[in-house]
Amino acid sequence: MTGTSIRQAGGWWDGRRDPVGYTVQHSAHWAYEGTGLKDGDVFGADPAFPLVGYEADGATFTRKRGLAIVTGDQGTPLNFFILGIAELGEGWVRSGPHAAATMGLYTSDRGGIVFNGATTDWPCLVGRNAEVDRITRNVLDRLRLRAVPVLGPLPMRHGRMLAAAGEPAHFHVDTAELPPASDRRCVWRVTAGAGIGIWAAQPAGGAGLTLSVPMPPSRRRSPSR
Repeated sequence: MTGTSIRQAGGWWDGRRDPVGYTVQHSAHWAYEGTGLKDGDVFGADPAFPLVGYEADGATFTRKRGLAIVTGDQGTPLNFFILGIAELGEGWVRSGPHAAATMGLYTSDRGGIVFNGATTDWPCLVGRNAEVDRITRNVLDRLRLRAVPVLGPLPMRHGRMLAAAGEPAHFHVDTAELPPASDRRCVWRVTAGAGIGIWAAQPAGGAGLTLSVPMPPSRRRSPSR
């Protein structure tokens, strides 16, 4: 249900634990809005009130270009999006050598968003840590809205919806379960690349977005002189 398990992380039950916080990735995500956090920043590593623990959950992941990406093992949905990662050191009771807590979220097939702070002490830090407080507010504000499924990126590649760098990707939002509205508008917020929103001409209704997926910095050509 949550996308993570204590089997991939661990706990610290005896004595004062190491002050471990989350290292940020994908700082442009709406969950980080207003926090001022950037990729690579650490939040929650407060010696008096550490964020991670006394129990923490994680998803099995691999690293690509420095980013932690889930593998889908142990039942974690492949669309679980890791927003913060906290690798656990030797003082923790762990099930493996690379145990880590993984804060993140995923979207169910019907469009429901599941956010997971992945640490039991998340509620304890809401009133003590500005970043945890703002992330919590962002999540609650977003989950007040009705969710609808978004299909994409399209076209399918090798049986999976994968976006290719340097090529256009198409997304479709299914509004069939929303109440009828002739004046409905769909606003897309793009944090990378360039996109153009269009209305999809489908009987069930909906809206689409065509997004130009940017090339990684290492593969972009330098301008000629």
